Amino acid sequence: MLSERYVQDFMALEALFKRFYKPLRAYAFRFVDDKALAEDIIQDVFYELWQRRESIRFEDVAIKSYLFRAVYTHSLNALNKKPQNVCSLEPEREMDILDQYVSSYIQNSEQSLLLKELEEEIMSYINTLPLNAINIYVKPELWIEKS
Repeated sequence: MLSERYVQDFMALEALFKRFYKPLRAYAFRFVDDKALAEDIIQDVFYELWQRRESIRFEDVAIKSYLFRAVYTHSLNALNKKPQNVCSLEPEREMDILDQYVSSYIQNSEQSLLLKELEEEIMSYINTLPLNAINIYVKPELWIEKS
């Protein structure tokens, strides 16, 4: 059976959550600019508050200041953990970029293959030439006058 103190603490925490969730989420969002991360921060703050319920009086007027300060601290910590050189993209934009990359890769591969085939064809033609002509076409440095 749950103790009366536990039930009272739970009800008080639930009331705080309902009262402060939206303003705290908006406050966290101002720092992290990510809705999901802001929601995670608020959840973490309330979880920690629940863990520390023995040492906190939920009726205390300072609880509002405590909550906003905790959200501020968690937001800064989240920003410090967030990779700095990574830009997040919307999934649609990410797929567009991936499609462009794959198309470019395929085109480059096709061009490489065509160039290789062309090179082989040229080399087979060069091999049919007399040795003097090969030296002129393949090794132009032999016939360029040096100043």
